[in-house]
Amino acid sequence: MNDPFETGLKSTQDHPVFNQFTANVSREVLNRIILILSILTGLGLIAAIFLFQKKWGSAAMLLALMAILITAKLLMRRGQLRLAAILTIAGVWLVFGVNMLLGGGVYNVNAVFFLVMTVIAGLLFGEKATFWAAAASIAALFVLALLGFFGLLPSPYFVESPLGNLAQLIFALVTTAGTLNLALGERDNALGMAHERLADQLKARRALQESERKHRELVDFLPVAVFECDFEGNVLSGNLAIREMFGYSQADYEKGLNGFDMIHPNDRERAAQNLQALVRGDKKDPFSEYTALHKDGTAFPCAFFTSVILEEKKPVGFRGAIIDLSSQKQAREALRQAEEKYRTIIEQMVEGYFELDLAGSYTFANDAECKIAGCSREELIGMNNRQFQDKENAKKAYQVFNRIYKTGKTVKSLEVEIIKKDGSKGFNEISVSLRRDAEGRPIGFRGFTRDVTERRQAEENLRFSEERFRGIASNLPGGVFQFFARHNGDMGLNYISENAQDLLGLPHDPEQFFPKLAACIAPEDRERFLESINEAIRSVSRWSFEGRYIKPTGEEMYLRGISAPIEIKDGLIFNGVILDITDRRQAEAEKRRLEERLRRAEKMEALGQLAGGVAHDLNNVLGVLSGYSELLLAEIPEGQKVRKHVEKILQSTEKGAAIIQDLLTLARRGVMSAEVLQINETISGFTKTPAFENIRDYHPGVTFRTECDPNLLNIKGSPVHLEKTLMNLVSNAAEAISGEGEVTIRTENRYLDKAIVGYDEVKEGDYAVLIVSDTGAGIADEHREKIFEPFYTKKAMGRSGTGLGLSIVWGTVKDHSGYIDVKTKVGAGTSFTLYFPATREETNLPTPRTPLERYMGRGETVLVVDDIAEQRDVASGLLKKLGYYVHAVSSGEAAVEYLKENRADMVILDMIMAPGMDGMETYRKILAIHSQQKAILVSGFSETDRVRTAQRLGAGAYVKKPYVMETIGLAIRKELDRAAV
Repeated sequence: MNDPFETGLKSTQDHPVFNQFTANVSREVLNRIILILSILTGLGLIAAIFLFQKKWGSAAMLLALMAILITAKLLMRRGQLRLAAILTIAGVWLVFGVNMLLGGGVYNVNAVFFLVMTVIAGLLFGEKATFWAAAASIAALFVLALLGFFGLLPSPYFVESPLGNLAQLIFALVTTAGTLNLALGERDNALGMAHERLADQLKARRALQESERKHRELVDFLPVAVFECDFEGNVLSGNLAIREMFGYSQADYEKGLNGFDMIHPNDRERAAQNLQALVRGDKKDPFSEYTALHKDGTAFPCAFFTSVILEEKKPVGFRGAIIDLSSQKQAREALRQAEEKYRTIIEQMVEGYFELDLAGSYTFANDAECKIAGCSREELIGMNNRQFQDKENAKKAYQVFNRIYKTGKTVKSLEVEIIKKDGSKGFNEISVSLRRDAEGRPIGFRGFTRDVTERRQAEENLRFSEERFRGIASNLPGGVFQFFARHNGDMGLNYISENAQDLLGLPHDPEQFFPKLAACIAPEDRERFLESINEAIRSVSRWSFEGRYIKPTGEEMYLRGISAPIEIKDGLIFNGVILDITDRRQAEAEKRRLEERLRRAEKMEALGQLAGGVAHDLNNVLGVLSGYSELLLAEIPEGQKVRKHVEKILQSTEKGAAIIQDLLTLARRGVMSAEVLQINETISGFTKTPAFENIRDYHPGVTFRTECDPNLLNIKGSPVHLEKTLMNLVSNAAEAISGEGEVTIRTENRYLDKAIVGYDEVKEGDYAVLIVSDTGAGIADEHREKIFEPFYTKKAMGRSGTGLGLSIVWGTVKDHSGYIDVKTKVGAGTSFTLYFPATREETNLPTPRTPLERYMGRGETVLVVDDIAEQRDVASGLLKKLGYYVHAVSSGEAAVEYLKENRADMVILDMIMAPGMDGMETYRKILAIHSQQKAILVSGFSETDRVRTAQRLGAGAYVKKPYVMETIGLAIRKELDRAAV
């Protein structure tokens, strides 16, 4: 069957839906025509008294016309549309034909009447009817004209006065205009609706057919057997799984199968009763379990889930699903055997095993658990475990069990103090886990118990003995040590505390301790360490040392050693402490690093203020140039030579705006868009630009390579800024290579689960990473900290740049809330790694340029508020071109005064005006006068907190200077069209 969209318009017009719409349109057209003619005929009956000399003849003609229209309306109500249309056309034609035959003659008025009938025929019956109606009209008019020419028509009977003739002309013209305006427009609209609705129905039908096909395929490949059958059990439909489950072939299925034959004879009667109960509504549960039969006669257990098929609320059969329970029954038997096996193991265990309910009462305990508790099993089952503990220990145990219940985590070792049945105290070590039912809900606890009373007593005795000797050492900060130095040069270790061993990561080895300790001192501090010990021994003085220490595990720390000598018979004994001062040294380093970052930030902030002020003033100048250029272009015809000069001026303003944007990026005040973008696409686009080709041409010995992760995450930001950042990095990388080398542009996803510190401190999170590396000369340490400072460059000024390149990179990355890391080595190249926060949003498709008609004004009044005269002139010129009535003032105060006496549909409000009120304060005062005043905010700076405050008060979009006609026009149109809240 051909699709109507493929067979063309003809097949569409033959469609029943289209024919129905055509009939509805014809009915609507005829209704409109009869209504117009009826109204005008009624007016004609009134006018006949005052305009026509032959009042009774005129009235009779108009009454005849009214009778024809009423008859046609009655025919329409009876559904005889075509007959009503023919009666209307023929009747009106006949009435006016009689008028001419009785002396009306052939005048322009009568010709218009016949033209009306031709139009009506075309609207109701199509082109063919129009042709015949036109032919008949022309023939009739021609015959009447001949009769009038030879004087064969009677003298005028009806109209002789010019006023009456004028009334007929108005009657005919109103009829024609009304017919064309209402009927033809209604017909076209309705025909379009018919086409659209037909297309929607055809699409819906195809979607339904596709859905049914997918549904059949899905059901056919379900692992569960699905069926439909009638009341006698004859299988009407079934999927592939039902044939495989019962062993039937496709041929068997096509011959016909009966569901009762698939059930064991012993269960057939019960199955029939259950189905009857389902039909009556007595059985609510669709589940039933029967013994089924394979085709070969073997039996197997299965579950039926059956429901009644209803058509027009009447049961006509059954549908359902069948599950083979063979594997489940085998699993149950295996589970029973396993439970029996593990029950035997548990009963023979030396350790106690217990199970508790959620309240803490015993539900099961093996013999060992009963022995540990000192109770029989009958006494223990049902007893709460808190009965074996005093109040304090019971509270602690409750907290542990409550934590296990909430978290589901197992406690592997917990010591509890218990009170046995005979009143004696003991200690048990238990491990406890949460018990859950088949649906995963907590139902209690299980665990193992070990009696550790004797071990606990021995540990307590040993602990008491050791505490006497460790008291002093354990209360001192750091680790405690004692070493000797004899006069013959021997050195050794007498004692070192455990916390000192842990701190140093060295075992207690008196003979090898010092050599191992010296080997762990960092190479740059090792000689100073040995010299400090020799000097303390030589001078019998206090020993003190600070330096970097590297544990055998590779962990680094900073240590401080302090000791004082005691003279003995054959030498010296040094008692002292070792302290870990890593935190202090790191804090000092962090302080220095933060001071350096603060210094850099203050420098960038100072330059930002300078760049921001310059950019604001330059934006105003460029805004004037750009605006007047657009106004000139609008007034200069195409082909004029001077038009090219103006276009060059406009292009120069765009380049100037780009330079200003570099300054704003440097100052981190650039306007950042919130587009969702893909860095890989930015790289791909950049490598096709003339800028990249210039870099390649200027460095013929450099090879450029890209390694982009195809699964790179998206980021949110500005594609223009990102491409400029990439260009600066690639240009710097190429210029770092003298001769041959390679520049690599690489992207990848990185997840940081903790912050990393490089050139910049990178916080944890998901990042899309851009890496630009080169094999060039690298960056010396004395230059590395200054590479992002503005105007700092080692290149030739004027040939390789101005020194803003890496400063723009820094500003762009910070505006994207990102981070930078720099890895470099003199002679081995440099790698810049840029971290951009990733987003899970998808990129948007580019939007086409908006047509001018979409943002043209409609005569609304716009108030322009700007402290720069040129900006006011430019804005006024652009808005007048768009069709707005414009009034301009130079300050916020002047705007408030103007609006006290006048109204404006829109206010274009500059955010920064000096001296006086800024845009936000001006808008706040305007709202006090007109609470629903609409406004657009403009500025040469980026969006600030005061901009967002004004928008929260009710202001509309924010537009950055310099703006063009489309930008400001769209913003105004959108705000004007927005419904007031």
